[in-house]
Amino acid sequence: MGTGMAVFLAGGGSNGLVVSANDGATWSGSALTGQSWQALWGLSATDVYAVGDNGSFAHYTGVWTQLAAVPGGKNLHGVWGSSDTDLFAVGAAGTIMHFNGTTWSAQASGLNEHAQRVWGTASNDVFAVGGAGTILHYDGTKWLRQVSNTGEDLYTVGGVSHADVFVGGRGTLLHWGGFNWSPMSPAFGDVFGMWIARGDSLLVGNVTVTSGLDAAGLLFVRTPLPTSEVFCGDPWTTTATARSIAPTATAPRSACASPAARAVRRRRSRAAT
Repeated sequence: MGTGMAVFLAGGGSNGLVVSANDGATWSGSALTGQSWQALWGLSATDVYAVGDNGSFAHYTGVWTQLAAVPGGKNLHGVWGSSDTDLFAVGAAGTIMHFNGTTWSAQASGLNEHAQRVWGTASNDVFAVGGAGTILHYDGTKWLRQVSNTGEDLYTVGGVSHADVFVGGRGTLLHWGGFNWSPMSPAFGDVFGMWIARGDSLLVGNVTVTSGLDAAGLLFVRTPLPTSEVFCGDPWTTTATARSIAPTATAPRSACASPAARAVRRRRSRAAT
């Protein structure tokens, strides 16, 4: 993950946790090695959290400090927070834990599947994804399961607002427009990670491209239309080694726009007639 010019990487064994303060030009030595770190979340370049196997938990403030393990000792796969007193960690067997800056508390997920990643916009608007098509949403009180219309394992989630969220997984890329989850085009293979912004957005994974372009190491970049409304039909391009292609199709806007956005379009359509 990155914040500003700072880039952070997490790994297992001798890799540990490493930091670059200059956008990857140079890297620090590995810290907190000897265990498997699975996920990172940062609030600033000097305020970053890491979680990993057996409840491992660490905080970066300029140097890495390993903190007391998360209760339960489960393998943790994802972490996100709106502040230092509002962190969520997810992991094995449906584990969801919340940190208030002092103590951890378990939250009921109703899952047996592993939870893989967590992301949100606020303390009362958090999404978590996991095995067998699991998508959960937290409203500040409880976690509720959403209809994903897929049984594939889901690995990653990210977005820019409650009405513009993406989920990736095994042969799957979905978009939430505030109303339902809809599949994205073009065809993707496995999506393992993402960084979503209103400008360019990056996806990484084992990607299938119908044009026949070699898909190794592709990054898919979203360039939203110049409007305040965001749809899953926004144009995408595929970049790899200075090559570029355009998708053969985009998802229909009506499939994933929120009811409010559809109402805006209906009003515009009536005004034009």
